[in-house]
Amino acid sequence: MTVSDIAPTASVVKSLDSLLCSTVRYQVKVNNLDVAEALTLSALNDDQFGSITTVHDHVLATTCTVPQTIATSGNYTCTFDAGFCGGTHTNTVTGTLNDSENNTISPTGGVTVNVSAQ
Repeated sequence: MTVSDIAPTASVVKSLDSLLCSTVRYQVKVNNLDVAEALTLSALNDDQFGSITTVHDHVLATTCTVPQTIATSGNYTCTFDAGFCGGTHTNTVTGTLNDSENNTISPTGGVTVNVSAQ
């Protein structure tokens, strides 16, 4: 009787267990649509993350700073990194701006992010 060598067999299976948390870099652009005067940006707040001008809680990094003077027809752009858990996240940023007569406006802009594993 002859005994032959039999090659070993094995497999590796990789699958998604769960999608926990993600870091997303958001860009915020505040446009001064006023053609008459400069506006002062005094606050940038996110409805889910709070102030985006300082690192705290889920705001992991930021280039956003206030106050900013935005020239007529100009803009101010910054980014912030935020961590969130789950697959889909919707949030809105509100800017607080004043003109030279101290009239206040609070424009908003929102985005929905869907982080999924492929």
